[in-house]
Amino acid sequence: MSNSFVELNDVKLRYSEGDELALDTTNMKIDKGEFIAVVGPSG
Repeated sequence: MSNSFVELNDVKLRYSEGDELALDTTNMKIDKGEFIAVVGPSG
């Protein structure tokens, strides 16, 4: 078992059917007390 507070494995995200993937096989581990920001182009 991991000590992570939040852990994402192989996450894929598409906003609408037919759109390209916004996230493609994304992995992320956030430990308790850490701060993160996910930034990118908007539109």
